[in-house]
Amino acid sequence: MNIETISNKSSRIDYIDLLKGFTILWIVWWHAGCPPFAQPYYHVPIFFFLSGLFFKKRDGFKNHLKRTTKHIGIPFLFFYAISYPYRMIVYLWDHKTLVGFRWNCILDLFKIEWRADYLYVNVPLWFLMCLFSLQIIYFFINKLPDWIIWIIALCSAATYIYTQHIPTPFMLNDAMHYLTYFAVGNLIGQKLLLFLKNNRNRIVLVFSCIILYVIIKLFAPLIQHEFINNISSHLLTFVFIFLIIALFSFIRKVDRKNILRFYGLNSLSVLGLHVPVLIVFQRIMHKLFDNFGLEGAFVCTVLTIITLYPFIVFINKHLPFCIGKNSNTDDKILS
Repeated sequence: MNIETISNKSSRIDYIDLLKGFTILWIVWWHAGCPPFAQPYYHVPIFFFLSGLFFKKRDGFKNHLKRTTKHIGIPFLFFYAISYPYRMIVYLWDHKTLVGFRWNCILDLFKIEWRADYLYVNVPLWFLMCLFSLQIIYFFINKLPDWIIWIIALCSAATYIYTQHIPTPFMLNDAMHYLTYFAVGNLIGQKLLLFLKNNRNRIVLVFSCIILYVIIKLFAPLIQHEFINNISSHLLTFVFIFLIIALFSFIRKVDRKNILRFYGLNSLSVLGLHVPVLIVFQRIMHKLFDNFGLEGAFVCTVLTIITLYPFIVFINKHLPFCIGKNSNTDDKILS
């Protein structure tokens, strides 16, 4: 997601790369079938916040569209295309025949739906479709004064419970929801990173976020009102985002071979490839064990992460253009 303002190939923020790695592995864990109590939904808002944090102002819509297509559109189409034959294989595995397979499922990206999970070919790719739409929307919003962007972000958060079921093409309804996190990341993200350069500031922010999180978590359920619950949910998510960024900011001098750093730099490939790999291990685990619980989800997550490594190395070396990279450059999509 375009880390460009204060991070580039020669000068990156290591703890952000680690946070990306942690978060993308959290997404794999989420899809592994872990029990509900072990899967709080903060991973996607974190990525949208980081996307907004490193959104770069550019002159001209043509240049913006060209770059967005290169770094988001082409990778989306690449992962979408290679997932289609794999989805056929999975269907054949499950049903022993292709009779009944929905051959036109590859056209799902043109559907008008309200759900974020209607991309049957590879469900997690909804994120890239949504991000592409959001990048286009925010290009025009970004030209407005900051106070107007704040109002738009707040309205987006406040009205989502009323607009989320409106069918739209290309994840536009989801884009308007995550606009809240993207816009706030863009408006204050850089200031937050500067603030966290001071060790005292880090400590203060960590303890402040912990206190706020506990307060909201304890008292929000006492208010039985849909609108208030919606706002408190957004507040809780923002508090967690600030907390996790502050915690990761304590990390210094990271080994370039650190596993979180590797998966953080290659978060786009993990997003696009993890479900096809994960499906195999989930099928095997279900065959071996009747009770597929926390342990099974953990095993599937670990095996998927390990299996993805050689695929990621291969794509980086031989197909960098397909994932929005130039040869031998870092991941700039899910940044």
